[in-house]
Amino acid sequence: MRARQLIEALTSDGGNGGTRSTAITTQKTSAELAAWLLATGSHDAVGPLDGYAASWIARKARNWRLVRLYIGDREFMLPPPKAPLTQPIVAKWNQREGEWDILDGQHRISKAVAAGLEQLPAYVPARDVEHDDVEIVVTTVESQVDIRLWINSIGKFSEALTSDDGGIIGLLTSPDNRGKSYDEVMRAFKDRGGVELGRGSNGTVYTHPSWNYVAKVFHKDSPYLQFVRFAYRNPRPSYPKFYDVPRKVRVTYDEPKGADTVYVVRTELLQPIDNDTFEELDFYRYYGRTDWSAQPRNEIWAETAKKCQQLEQKYPHVRQFLDDYEFTLKNIGINDFTRNNVMQRATGEFVLSDPVWEGETPYQTYDRLLRSEVGDHDDEYDAAPLRRLGTRARRRMKNPKPKATRADDDGVPF
Repeated sequence: MRARQLIEALTSDGGNGGTRSTAITTQKTSAELAAWLLATGSHDAVGPLDGYAASWIARKARNWRLVRLYIGDREFMLPPPKAPLTQPIVAKWNQREGEWDILDGQHRISKAVAAGLEQLPAYVPARDVEHDDVEIVVTTVESQVDIRLWINSIGKFSEALTSDDGGIIGLLTSPDNRGKSYDEVMRAFKDRGGVELGRGSNGTVYTHPSWNYVAKVFHKDSPYLQFVRFAYRNPRPSYPKFYDVPRKVRVTYDEPKGADTVYVVRTELLQPIDNDTFEELDFYRYYGRTDWSAQPRNEIWAETAKKCQQLEQKYPHVRQFLDDYEFTLKNIGINDFTRNNVMQRATGEFVLSDPVWEGETPYQTYDRLLRSEVGDHDDEYDAAPLRRLGTRARRRMKNPKPKATRADDDGVPF
């Protein structure tokens, strides 16, 4: 009974006193969909839909179902949508082209993609609900509740997208930036108290006394985007706290065509670590999982075990960091474990801030260079070629192979 009451509250236009024709019901006939499109004030490229356009869309199918639709990485478009992200788009599967035809809501999709959303509520023909891009077809009371709560969560997320007018988004998209260079905009930002915390090959980190976050602004950086989206969906104690997913923003200051789009992500303020701390963390990363009972009993291994114990006492969160490091290594890989990409909270926890990049690890570089070498570097003990002296062929003397000897320091971990 409680679930049905929740559904009634959610389908009565969010409790805002709206008419039934604007309610998001779980299924609609073609006539009901046409009336809904008109009642919600849907727009096309020219302006508000008229009765003919709404009817043309609705006649694509007799029955329509409310679903969660995967929207993919579509092209970023302007202007922004007039409808909220909570208003379902209308789409149908084009069998001939092998893609979804967006009948209503293209700009909503663009805004959602820019915000990092991968799914939107959608009305699709009943015949298309078996497609791989469709999730949560509403068939039960529980699934109705699930999709309603999910739509409400999108609404809260959408509100957060527009609540940063005085923050980093407002800074990058302000109409006052037109005709100015990036350096001029940042100079004015710093004059107002803004701070540039750091700059890397792919992005810059900013903050301001009025912000409760730091903002990383970067151009296309696929590994970092992958890490942020992974961390946002799989929060761990040793990941940064991201306050939203990366958003694609079109800046208003002067930039060459193709460079006027950047990504922005808001995250917590972290502190850099010094080289000595990183070396201790790196030491524990190598030896923190060692089974000491299986190692030789000598002074070196005893000192190694003692140092690991001391590090666990000095850094109480280091074992959790190692757990999260291995979790990341297993799921998306880590190839950029450096001092600049490990930071620390004020409470002492270590944080993996940016552990992936597009380049090679030192091991990959070594393997590639080794494969590219040309010569006889690996045939020192191969069969020696013959050389001629007069009329006789003599075999070249082979270099002696070293004899296997037992070293006194066998079992040393270094």
